[in-house]
Amino acid sequence: MSTVSIGTIAAYWKAVSDWVTGATTSKPVIQGAVADSAAKAGNPLQIGGIYSTTPATRHDGDAVAWEMTSTGSGLVSLSGSNIPDDEPVPVKEIGNKLTEQQTEADDVAGVLTFTANIAYIEIYNTDATNAGIFTINGIDINVPAGKVFKSAIGGTPSANVTITGATTYIVSRYV
Repeated sequence: MSTVSIGTIAAYWKAVSDWVTGATTSKPVIQGAVADSAAKAGNPLQIGGIYSTTPATRHDGDAVAWEMTSTGSGLVSLSGSNIPDDEPVPVKEIGNKLTEQQTEADDVAGVLTFTANIAYIEIYNTDATNAGIFTINGIDINVPAGKVFKSAIGGTPSANVTITGATTYIVSRYV
């Protein structure tokens, strides 16, 4: 059994702290060998994946890079009765792109009218006192004072949001 002194522990944690905070130049640097959008060379650190016009053949136990489309969308293999096995399908994330935002200043007789039907919504009830009922696609959503609600919305598609109760709010439509 080794003996470790308080001085040794303090020196160790000082070295860790210096490395984490950048107070020392003798720390490892994590970076790839090539810049973004350059041809892959060596073994760059990848966050994302690679694009190839000819997918590689995979074998059990192989480490593989995530394959992407030519525009950078991730490919995944889906299975089911209508999807061929082992055929990549682009994955598109939806409901995260803000396309339109309105406030009580845009309200006409208690109704906000967006330019397209609402499928994904975020409501920030900025009223410090009053809860609000926000009716979207025929669904009543109760948002307490000072709170946020964000979700995909079902119901009968509509571009309108009817508001009662809350006097100040921000309503955002996403696609």
